[in-house]
Amino acid sequence: MSRKTAAAATKSSCSDRCQTAPKGNGLLDRLIDHYAGEADVRLRTDATKGTIVAPRRGDGGDVWVVVNMDGAGGSVTVPRDGYDALTNVRIPAGRLDVGRYEYRIVRFYG
Repeated sequence: MSRKTAAAATKSSCSDRCQTAPKGNGLLDRLIDHYAGEADVRLRTDATKGTIVAPRRGDGGDVWVVVNMDGAGGSVTVPRDGYDALTNVRIPAGRLDVGRYEYRIVRFYG
């Protein structure tokens, strides 16, 4: 995974935080957005606070490792259909919830 992908993977969406965060956070979000664009970052996620996404690309395709780190549970929007790499259960595109300290490994179809 490139630095571009890693930086984008951990970025929360401004719409979730800017409403209640101090004014400086909105400026920080705009700064990150600007430089992410300058660096040609293409992969963005909207993982909730306390939840991280580690995207990986390999010979077998794309995989996202989603981990709730703060014990509050969380969610992320999965951009396309995939399946759980541990259980082989289908994961449709859309919101994926993760429980307290839970992790999910999402392998995307072709």
